[in-house]
Amino acid sequence: MLVRHLGNSFGLVGLMLVGAASAGAALASPWDLDSLRREPVIEWAATTDHAGYTLQRLFFSNEAYEGRPTRVFAYLGRPKGIVGPAPGIVLVHGGAGKAFAEWAAQWAAYGYVALAMDLNGRDDQGRHLVDGGPIMGEGTLITDVAKGSIRDMWPYQATAAATRAVTLLSNDPAVKSDRVGIMGISWGSYVAGIVAGLDHRLAFAILAYGCGFFYEDSIYRMPLASMPEISRAAWIGNFDQSRYLAGLEAPVFWLTDTTDHFFPLDSWTRSQGMTRAKSTTLRVLPNWRHGYAPVWQTRECRMFADQVTGGSEPLVRVTKAGQDRDRLWADYTGSEPVTRAAVEFTDGAGDWEKRSWREQPAILDSAAHRVTAQLPPGTTAAFVNLTDDRGAVTSGPCWMADSPPGSPPRAALPQAGR
Repeated sequence: MLVRHLGNSFGLVGLMLVGAASAGAALASPWDLDSLRREPVIEWAATTDHAGYTLQRLFFSNEAYEGRPTRVFAYLGRPKGIVGPAPGIVLVHGGAGKAFAEWAAQWAAYGYVALAMDLNGRDDQGRHLVDGGPIMGEGTLITDVAKGSIRDMWPYQATAAATRAVTLLSNDPAVKSDRVGIMGISWGSYVAGIVAGLDHRLAFAILAYGCGFFYEDSIYRMPLASMPEISRAAWIGNFDQSRYLAGLEAPVFWLTDTTDHFFPLDSWTRSQGMTRAKSTTLRVLPNWRHGYAPVWQTRECRMFADQVTGGSEPLVRVTKAGQDRDRLWADYTGSEPVTRAAVEFTDGAGDWEKRSWREQPAILDSAAHRVTAQLPPGTTAAFVNLTDDRGAVTSGPCWMADSPPGSPPRAALPQAGR
């Protein structure tokens, strides 16, 4: 038997944090969005020519830091051989990251005008600029909020820079202004999720690992818990990604690992259920390691972006899911046939990073576009993975038996058709 029966449908999350706005209304935030949507000052630097693209170095102006103006260094990749404007993508790095030339090059080779910036105030040689912003660290990420320096915090500066990057691409005549997306990895996903919640110019968002609800379950929960309550409330109210997810309306692709060290599966699942996205596509892999290379090598990221910007065949997407006693089910949509269905499950408890996951086949009803799976006794969490005839893997939401009593199920998805 399962730990606790949660009914026959995951439903739609009803939890809204204090300060989150209703659908269509502006979300209160510390950023001046009108200012961020004005063209930044751009300094163009050297361009290098490659087989299928060019790569240009540039600097653009950002928010004042410690009372002085700042600049952000970036690479801008431009594809060759495209007639007319191309789609664009803003690439947001996380911890131990930088302006990755290879990341901009990858997406330029895909046919996108791609901007990859450095969010630690450095140039292309890794040297901190005299007019650079803050370097990412526990202080600038979280604890410095106790000093009252909201605008000097890394989340504030990074979100401002990423939003200005959207402006930069949207105003570029070589870019389709209504086809600009954003992609973030780890802390970059955290930033990209905030930007996508605030900036409705975005056509899509790709969010790998990063999420919200840091104060509930993350490696940052203890630093937050140890702060004075007024400082803790200031960080959550201004910077927890969950504050802004209700504003995310663009199609979104969430990717993560079942045992991620930095952003636990429960917080990630709850985060992806908070949006009002036109479509939500998930990809969860057991024991998928945290890093840049695994995401760069995930071809489903390009497939997702292409389906939004270029009309290519969409990934399989779970539209509705539920759990009935010891059976998990999911309905899906997609133009490509599903060739394989499996259920990933764990009987572990406690720390998500330490849980072991197993897999067993699920029952696929191709005519009804439904997959069902029998859950073994003692299952504490489970989700289905679907593989289409291209080999692309997507997932259903994660059912969790240990959701707090009385809380909305954490595996919420918009209802079919949303």
